[in-house]
Amino acid sequence: MKCDLPNKIFPKLFPPIRFTEPILRPSGILTWEGRNIHSNFVVKNEEKILIYYNGPRIRWGGIGVAYSLNGRLFVKYRDNPILKPDKNEEALWKCCVLKMGSKDYRMWYGVFKKGKGYVNYAYSSDGLMWSKYTSNPILTPGNAGAFDAEGVYTFRVMYDRSTDKFIGVYGSKYGLIGLAISMDGITWRKFDENPILKPISNTWEEGEIFPMYITKFNDTYVLFYEGNEKFGSLNWKIGIAYSLDLKNWKRDPRNPIFSPCIGNFDEKSVSDPTPIIAQDRIYLYYGAFDKLNKGSVGLAVIPLEKEITDYFMSTYGIWNNIEVKEDTYSIGIVCPLYKKVINLKSKMPGNLKVEVKFKGDERYKIFDIIPVKETCEYTLPSNVYAFRISYDRTAKISALCRYVATHISGIEPHDIKQNE
Repeated sequence: MKCDLPNKIFPKLFPPIRFTEPILRPSGILTWEGRNIHSNFVVKNEEKILIYYNGPRIRWGGIGVAYSLNGRLFVKYRDNPILKPDKNEEALWKCCVLKMGSKDYRMWYGVFKKGKGYVNYAYSSDGLMWSKYTSNPILTPGNAGAFDAEGVYTFRVMYDRSTDKFIGVYGSKYGLIGLAISMDGITWRKFDENPILKPISNTWEEGEIFPMYITKFNDTYVLFYEGNEKFGSLNWKIGIAYSLDLKNWKRDPRNPIFSPCIGNFDEKSVSDPTPIIAQDRIYLYYGAFDKLNKGSVGLAVIPLEKEITDYFMSTYGIWNNIEVKEDTYSIGIVCPLYKKVINLKSKMPGNLKVEVKFKGDERYKIFDIIPVKETCEYTLPSNVYAFRISYDRTAKISALCRYVATHISGIEPHDIKQNE
């Protein structure tokens, strides 16, 4: 593939900016979620952002949903789980949801039967209450000898308006990716020349790869996928691949674009990416596992421009008048390789405490205390690994941060071959 597709779609990818806490956590061992939530998939509609996710892969597990107005503070649906396994299903697995109209939501989700993976279909008018298709499954394992003979997993679907067809990509038991096409999203035909993507030896994705999100920019298909270095490992990282014809794919030389972060809630694994792509950034919702294998959902921002501005996540904001108590902190932000310019605005005079971590620090340290009367600007250097702010109890302070990148992602591209 001669065309430079990575630079055509994402000319620049700057290092990720991520939060130090999940945006969605498991409810606890006494709930259907247990100690893990995982396999998230995000859908944005006109009013809300919905996160669909799995509880444990056991008989009483299932699929749940949470919703948010701002994409950061999520509330779980009161009637979770929205889907449960039937009697002939061992467990439900990763789902993919498309919003096709104002009252037309469609879901493709994995099930396990006798140890093999299948794909089922469900539909909904509101994205919350679902009906299962009566003729499930709609995608089954291949014949003996086929790459997907042991099961089909992680089915991801997009609707291609230019061809009026549904495009499906899916994984196999042994970590290869296949392609299927459908006119209605229910009856699928697998590509004769599957698999379309395989793991690459001696790289971060040598073990296995699975498709996680597929979309299209003009004439180019873009696939976000996860991979690991060793088959069966949970140490996932995230990459991107591009194609003009769905058959021939080119990896982004900057892969992996997103990796685990030591000391953070995602230090063991990052997986299941769903991007929401804006003009100057990618909001990347992802599954995370910490060093104790506890699963949650995280959010990161991958800037597409050298400088972006974003607001702090906290329980207090000038816009909602929630009373601030002592030691009310913003959620910490991990952002090495950025100069941080904090813009502060206050309705009442007060102080704001800045706490930081340098690389290798386990705990935050007080870096400075800033008096704020009305507005001010405060700069943190790029060697600050992570930071958070503490709100004054009496002042009504809100904060935005301008991030100015000092490096670009992938200065030394990984040496991998394309489409192997």
